[in-house]
Amino acid sequence: MAYVDGFEHDIFLSYARVDDQTATAGERGWVSAFEEHLRVALDRRAGRIGKVKVWRDLGGIDGNQLFDRTIEEALDASAVFVALTSRGYLESEYCRQELGHFHRRAGGDRFGLAVGDRLRIVNVQLTDVPRDEWPEEFGRTSGFDAHDAEDNGRPGEPSEPSSPLFKRQVRALADALYDMLKAMRKTSRPAGEPAASDRGTVYLADVADTLRDQIDKLSHDLKQRGIEVVSGVPPPYDAIGHEKRVIEELEGVDLTVHLLDEYAGRKIDGGAGATYPRRQVELAGKHGCARTIWLPEGLDPTKVDNEAHGSFLQELERGKGGGDADDFVRGLRADLAGQIVERVEHLRSAARAGSADGDEASCLLVTHTRDTAHMLPVAETLMGEGIEPFINQEANEPKAVLELFEGRLRNVASLIIFYGEVRRRWVRERLDTAIKIGAKDNPDLRLAVFAAPPEKPPEDLRFSRGFIHVETIASARDALSFVGGGV
Repeated sequence: MAYVDGFEHDIFLSYARVDDQTATAGERGWVSAFEEHLRVALDRRAGRIGKVKVWRDLGGIDGNQLFDRTIEEALDASAVFVALTSRGYLESEYCRQELGHFHRRAGGDRFGLAVGDRLRIVNVQLTDVPRDEWPEEFGRTSGFDAHDAEDNGRPGEPSEPSSPLFKRQVRALADALYDMLKAMRKTSRPAGEPAASDRGTVYLADVADTLRDQIDKLSHDLKQRGIEVVSGVPPPYDAIGHEKRVIEELEGVDLTVHLLDEYAGRKIDGGAGATYPRRQVELAGKHGCARTIWLPEGLDPTKVDNEAHGSFLQELERGKGGGDADDFVRGLRADLAGQIVERVEHLRSAARAGSADGDEASCLLVTHTRDTAHMLPVAETLMGEGIEPFINQEANEPKAVLELFEGRLRNVASLIIFYGEVRRRWVRERLDTAIKIGAKDNPDLRLAVFAAPPEKPPEDLRFSRGFIHVETIASARDALSFVGGGV
């Protein structure tokens, strides 16, 4: 589910393979580093990890292969196209096909090629390519620099990811992309018309080939009833890419639906015999998703030829599949889609009732950009336990996010401020704001400071005063215990 309604991906990252090559085995390529920094920068602006969806092909396609169907589908499902322009990009016929396909498709959709004065094709220059060599699809935009070229006529090199220049360039790009996505989101549907996700979102898991027709019909029926359907995973087909994509897609869904029969389904590439349908059941349970699991009437798991698959089905029916909110459906029902819609409505109603009393596990993470590396493992640990944190990340303009910070303080149960490279005064100022707002609007707000490197003297980690207790934590597990302590 993308940030912009109606798309699966917000940003399609188009690049030449040569620009992600490295001279040392195991070393991360420049494009990979750029993507990671861009994702983090967009997370900061959206306030949630993974809220803005970035898609990049991780396969082995080279410049001479035919245009791939998977790429075409990803392009059609993307709101914005970002081209990492270099000599290698201009020489790649495949990259030019991606650019041309998006240009044609975007020109005919409801947004058109431009949103206001922003072109949906974004040119990011990895080297200083002369303007007269730019593809015509870039239009008259000036593009964004991601290189270190000086005014000496030389093209330069992509900016070093560890350099301040690179970070400034990524920040400027993220600002522009997020502004465009916000504009698209605002105009993505007529005024007063609710988004499909306002009625509910369902994740349809991968199925064995014997259930393809049934899952396709179910998807159609759910969409007809106004439910947003998330499906189409895999790709990616490799074990790591598949798992990452599933976890991303599970964010924000109300219910996952798994149709299973006596066939285990396709095996995961590099997954040691595991199958896509089974792994998706497991991931949904692990992340605390409400699951509807369908089995054919009369299917006896003890008689399934695939012994491992049969044992898995038995464990699911005995309630050992890892989920506490499972609903089992046996056999063809007259209106399976209707039952799913009813369950989504029930789940949403229960969630609204629970939110009226406050989310006891809700947490706000506050960090300066210099300490982002310490915040990410904490956020990932919380998310792994079904706790989706809010995030406030600041650079050197705290006033720009103060209003958002104060608003979130009124609606969370706990606050963690990261004390790493920033000054103690920076932490104290935010704690003072939290104490002031908590006393008035959120008296049960719990406070903690995460002691990140460099090491500090004990007296610098004492923030409690009087009856106001501020806990000091130093690891992701400490953070999980702190946040879960209010449950």
